[in-house]
Amino acid sequence: KWGGINAMMTTCKIGILIVGEAYIDSEWRDNIEKKDQNLKIFFSKLNHTSNGAGIAVIFNKEHTNTYGIQMHEIIAEHAMLIETTYHNKNNLSILAVYGPNR
Repeated sequence: KWGGINAMMTTCKIGILIVGEAYIDSEWRDNIEKKDQNLKIFFSKLNHTSNGAGIAVIFNKEHTNTYGIQMHEIIAEHAMLIETTYHNKNNLSILAVYGPNR
């Protein structure tokens, strides 16, 4: 699914995308951000897997401000809060939740 995310976000003018079952770790994120330089990715993954499950919040730098973003893990591996601003003055909070079927 990661191969087409940059193209979809650019074509559809998506500023922020939340992905469940993200299957991402720090190395994978760094590779994606290096390849697709207009993306900024925040993620939380399940610790018992090498890079499995978890959630990601992806920012398209062409359409959103990516400076000063703060990420807080609310429930480790399951919920994260992203805080940012839009229009350089208004606060925006995004709660991303992952509830796996076990």
